[in-house]
Amino acid sequence: MVSILIAVGARCAVLIYAIFFPIKIGDHHISPLHAEGSDFGFYEVAAQLQRDLRFEEIVDLFSQFYASWNYKLVEFVDVGPLFPTLINLFNYEQGNTIPMALVWMALSAACCMVWILWLRRQQASPYFLAVVALLPSPIWYGLSVSTDMLFAFYFSLFFVNYFRPSWNQSHILIWLSCCILMAITRPSVLSVLLFVCVDLTRRILQQSPYIRSYLLGFMIIVGLLTALFYLPYFYGIFFVVSKKITYFGVPPSEYINGLFSELPQVIDQALSLILYIIAKLLYLVGMRPSYGDTSALIVAVRAAPSLLLLPGLVWIILRGSTPLRLLVLMFVIPTLFGPSQERYLLPIQPLLAYWGMIFWQSCFHRRQQQNAIR
Repeated sequence: MVSILIAVGARCAVLIYAIFFPIKIGDHHISPLHAEGSDFGFYEVAAQLQRDLRFEEIVDLFSQFYASWNYKLVEFVDVGPLFPTLINLFNYEQGNTIPMALVWMALSAACCMVWILWLRRQQASPYFLAVVALLPSPIWYGLSVSTDMLFAFYFSLFFVNYFRPSWNQSHILIWLSCCILMAITRPSVLSVLLFVCVDLTRRILQQSPYIRSYLLGFMIIVGLLTALFYLPYFYGIFFVVSKKITYFGVPPSEYINGLFSELPQVIDQALSLILYIIAKLLYLVGMRPSYGDTSALIVAVRAAPSLLLLPGLVWIILRGSTPLRLLVLMFVIPTLFGPSQERYLLPIQPLLAYWGMIFWQSCFHRRQQQNAIR
């Protein structure tokens, strides 16, 4: 398929370009020759601790955290263990970055292929498939080695196997395995696990299938264990990191306290809260300024897909099926309480882009009908 060739070709081109011309993001140089991926310094420390600490020592740190709620105790051990393990297995460090960089770009290409094949079954046009092949965020997170692309790849396999009219044993095995792999990759998995538990409950109440009761019980156990492990992470995000982030230059505290002191307090806080939610949604689809010294071209390229993602987000909530609405809301709602960036929607970007295309097509057809009536 042409779109798959475009996806692979674009990723190869970006990989080769970044070898000779590393992309500067703030103080970091993103390239297959530099061990400086998104938040890599954080995961580098986690990988070191994974090498140094025994399992019982890690358990003891978590026990101390729950006794004192001192986030510093688990700051670098409360991340999914899979990525630090891969850093250690690949010995990913300055001077030995190529193998893992190639694997990550291959994951980006494979993830895109999964979505393209699924979108083709939805009768998406070849032109739109080419657009999906060139979405900048999946290409970027294939270049910038982090947990984002690893999670997005597992999620793509989960999605195409879970969202089927019926499941056979292989479908169940694949999406269950992907849930477990996502659980040891990123805390974002809690959105997926909660969705699966709610959706399985809905299916059981509607159809009462015996096997789904076992699946629900298993997913609840996985969800509880995962939540217990990642709770310190969310504690740090909500009570430490979130306070340092601004949205269009305004900290969350100012939105919450009110931006318009000349207005009555009720109106001021209501309007400020609405603007806060809008600002977070814009950041979530990539329509945001850079946090560092990033070129205007990169900022514009990152923001361009928001023309599909934002209407797609709205349209899927208004017109999507109950499971799709539930899944998207599970991804979006947590970002309204914590940091908001387009990376948190990376796993569902192709889905939102598809629904964004449906939105613009409906607008075009409605316009044609109005012109025909005139």
